[in-house]
Amino acid sequence: MLLDMRKITDKGPVETFSYSARYFNYESYVVFNQEAIQNVVLALITVFVVILCITGNIRITLFVLICVALVDLFLFALLAWWDVALNSVTIINIVIAIGLAVDYSAHIGHSYL
Repeated sequence: MLLDMRKITDKGPVETFSYSARYFNYESYVVFNQEAIQNVVLALITVFVVILCITGNIRITLFVLICVALVDLFLFALLAWWDVALNSVTIINIVIAIGLAVDYSAHIGHSYL
């Protein structure tokens, strides 16, 4: 409904917009998947840069990055397996999992140096 109303208002001769209090419930779902993927990719890039600055070793940094990426991949796979819909709560848990995986993997990678 939200996307259809946007298409109708964009085709009009006058610049208008549609508004309803119910749109707030659905507005996040319009860009949710794109934003979730973008946030996970940006988090992995940040992990790579920070761990590379801390360890100074590209090999250890790539191992840590692979561990963090696999944790995210497995979490998304479990969410699909359990038929859990992506929403704000699941994305927050994935962000927390990134932080925990970085902390654990970085300590192990640093100890091998």
